[in-house]
Amino acid sequence: MIINKAFIICVLAFLVRTSNALEDLLEQYVKHAKTKENGANRKLNNFVSVRDRRDESDSNEDLSQWTHWEYLDDEKNILLRWQTRHQEILFRVEARTLGYVGIGFSPNGDMEGADITIGWVDDSGKAILLDCHGVSKNQGSLPVKDEHDNYTLMKGIQNDTHTILEFRRALDTCDTEDFVLSGDTVRVIWALHDKDPRHDFDMIYHGENRGSQSLHLFGPPPVTQNEDLMYLRTWDVTLKNFEVRNTMNTIYWCKVFKAPTLQQKHHIIGFEPIIGKNHTKSVHHMLLHECEINGLENTAVWEQYGKEPH
Repeated sequence: MIINKAFIICVLAFLVRTSNALEDLLEQYVKHAKTKENGANRKLNNFVSVRDRRDESDSNEDLSQWTHWEYLDDEKNILLRWQTRHQEILFRVEARTLGYVGIGFSPNGDMEGADITIGWVDDSGKAILLDCHGVSKNQGSLPVKDEHDNYTLMKGIQNDTHTILEFRRALDTCDTEDFVLSGDTVRVIWALHDKDPRHDFDMIYHGENRGSQSLHLFGPPPVTQNEDLMYLRTWDVTLKNFEVRNTMNTIYWCKVFKAPTLQQKHHIIGFEPIIGKNHTKSVHHMLLHECEINGLENTAVWEQYGKEPH
């Protein structure tokens, strides 16, 4: 952290017909941070308790290898875990379905041009994973199998309620039908169906059981609550009492913040967004810039909002 620096936050909000005020932003996030990991583990524990009756030898799963996780939908029907290893990335999908689940990487959140993998566990207990890609609507609504299979299925199991698949792929497969995964934010698309495909690739349309989520696959792992945090300084940069009105379409909102004054050198070792659970659909992305004005005597400039940019 650099002493007497200032930061500008620019928030681009895509509105979903909401007028929720953001004054409860920080309070909601604190509750969210405490329950997110517990919720994910509770869901897994429910799954393990069912599996115990089926296969005791595989009941004590170690999930510590999965450094990141995120629910892809508001109902928490699909949980995505992942970790990066050198030039590859590993995924674990836990979906509330006994049919197929599809996960894709898209440049814009649409299926057309997306890199898609579809998997399921059939009635015999065999797990199947397909490497596919989305095509334009005039070519049909179903994804098409890739010429080359660049996804490797590591594990596939199913219990009374969930289908769980683990697979891996290279970050860059050098395949034009695949999406290159990098440090940029990626739109992860998903789809569920309660039935398996009728044949090897006789897919059933998922209907409205689909969605998308923006993820930063290479971001820092989620912050967990532990005693080490007692020895760290934190700085919350949040907007106060900014109302998103339903008359707004897209808005950029900027504010200048003065960094805390420090007496010695500090290092920034982590960061995470603070977004209330009722506001995630309204925020598209945030930008953080560092700037400095040498010899500035009037510090009031740090306490004002910038004009809305165009």
